[in-house]
Amino acid sequence: MADANNLLGAPSGAPSIIIPQFSNLSRRRRNRMEREFRTGSFVGDYVALEKQAYRKNAQKIFQKYKNWQRKPGSEYDLESTIPARTYFRWLQQDPHFWEDQKNVNKFLRDNPECKPGG
Repeated sequence: MADANNLLGAPSGAPSIIIPQFSNLSRRRRNRMEREFRTGSFVGDYVALEKQAYRKNAQKIFQKYKNWQRKPGSEYDLESTIPARTYFRWLQQDPHFWEDQKNVNKFLRDNPECKPGG
């Protein structure tokens, strides 16, 4: 059986990269997709916008707990306020991330805005 790479003239062991042809798209959209495949600029722009939105939303959330103090007699203590997107993103990276106290301490050290009164 012939190797697909050899049929395409690629050296053996090289990965096959298939770029789909979008003939049903307009020329402008095809050019935009080709540029995205080459440079990845859309992803970079999306990440920059997400970071900007995170800061804006985080300020609203963290402002609420800025002067937080534990109520006398309470058996619970507020350690941090973590946005859901951040929490689940870390959980996706490592399912046991939040169970390890070293990870939590490092996260809080790197993100002081998550600590109440921080």
